[in-house]
Amino acid sequence: MESRFSVNSENAAWRMVEGEVVILNAETTYYYSLNPTGTIIWKLLLDDFSTVPIIATFLVGITNQSQDVLERVVKDFLDQLEDEQLILSDFAEERNDIQPDPELIMADISAGFDETEYEAPVLLKHDSLQQLIVSAE
Repeated sequence: MESRFSVNSENAAWRMVEGEVVILNAETTYYYSLNPTGTIIWKLLLDDFSTVPIIATFLVGITNQSQDVLERVVKDFLDQLEDEQLILSDFAEERNDIQPDPELIMADISAGFDETEYEAPVLLKHDSLQQLIVSAE
């Protein structure tokens, strides 16, 4: 069975700010910001593309990285999000009803993403809103 991940809607309130995701953990009151690759992964989770292989497949289509490398990177990033209680995981039967077509959905999700500037997804944790604002400047 494959782990499926979803946004923890009870803890994670999020918004897009200047093209990147900013998240508030309502329980801990920590703020988080995601870099462009992390933002793409977050958007994929919101669209129910929620397993490591599926997310990595989307990223292969817009980066110059291999499936194997991206699966490791995505797994590490999802582990960080889960450790911060921003996403939930469960083990579910493989779903055949979700057949991602990168051509159809990636145009929206990866708008403005340049594969030559790929960097691994980053989750930055901020103690306060002021720290988040200062880091964005």
